[in-house]
Amino acid sequence: MNLKIGDAIGDYKIVAVLGAGGMGQVYKVQNTLSHRMEAMKIVLPSLLESPEQSERFLREIRLQASLDHPNIATLHTALRQEDQILMVMELVEGTSLQALLEKRPLSAQEAVGFTLQALSALAYAHEHGIVHRDIKPANIMLTREGAVKLMDFGIARLVQDRKLTVSGATIGSLFYMSPEQILGNADIDHRSDLYSLGVTLYECVTGQRPFQGESDYVILSAHLSQAPPAPRDVKPDIPEDLNRVILKSLAKNRDERYQSAQEFHDDLQKFSGLSDSAVSPKPLGASDFLATQPMQSIIQPAPAAAQDSSAGLEMAFVLFMDIVGYSKLPMDLQSKYITQLVNIVKDTAEYRRAAQNDQIISLPTGDGMALVFFQNPVAPIQCATEISR
Repeated sequence: MNLKIGDAIGDYKIVAVLGAGGMGQVYKVQNTLSHRMEAMKIVLPSLLESPEQSERFLREIRLQASLDHPNIATLHTALRQEDQILMVMELVEGTSLQALLEKRPLSAQEAVGFTLQALSALAYAHEHGIVHRDIKPANIMLTREGAVKLMDFGIARLVQDRKLTVSGATIGSLFYMSPEQILGNADIDHRSDLYSLGVTLYECVTGQRPFQGESDYVILSAHLSQAPPAPRDVKPDIPEDLNRVILKSLAKNRDERYQSAQEFHDDLQKFSGLSDSAVSPKPLGASDFLATQPMQSIIQPAPAAAQDSSAGLEMAFVLFMDIVGYSKLPMDLQSKYITQLVNIVKDTAEYRRAAQNDQIISLPTGDGMALVFFQNPVAPIQCATEISR
């Protein structure tokens, strides 16, 4: 569905195009009855390929529409148009936390204040049985008054169900995924959100992510098996108690993390060493909003080829690898065997050749990994032969 400024959909008129990405197109619209400005997201049909997916997504929409919290972007309504689902949401005028981090470092007061607001929103959502699944700076909007608005509740499940997606939504999330998400566990719960927010808080107070690397699998493996550098080792002026709170939120074993958003919130507020007035929302500076767009974080960037309608199609050749009996293994052994598999694969000549020529995408599949090769149809066979040796 290609819309342009001035087009009408039911009672909504297109005012501006806010962007297009891996999950859909987003427009600024005006309700012609109430004259209220809102945001409209048109979800890509490829994300709703079966009746089961569509119905599950509609259930997620109903859940999100039931949420009413000052730190959660409100979903006003949803409708169908030409076999597509349209979501009409609160228009948040502001910038994303990701955009702000790219502009300047945050003070400890700002970092803690934003996190406390996000935790308040998560506590409310979790109490209503909703897990976000994609907490990251790009999904945390900041208004001009310094208020946090969490975006896209429930939407991430739809993307994560497609194991081989290479949309920006998935790739951009690798730095913030919990170990249980990376392992493909079926019983993801609210503690996964707390881990992802812990990663976000770490980045806000130190200016860097806890796990970095040159490839997706280096980052994913670090989430599974490496202890993060202590925040105080990166930035020595961080209070010891705040250092402890952040590290607890990043525990590999979810039973060792904070067990609720409220517990995380209370500890962070108590041990940050900052007064209530210091972390209360404060208006952001005018420079923080230069060259930004409303709702810029409600969408995720699509791959370059997907954004260019004139781009040609390219054949891909896929190699799947599963670890037999993986789901029955303890988490520490799951992590160990995934790491071993990654190391074996990356040591093959075919993998190194394809990586050097930018002709491969490597992705997790829960109980193993998938390699997507380009240009060489026999590459998966050659790689599999090397691995089997």
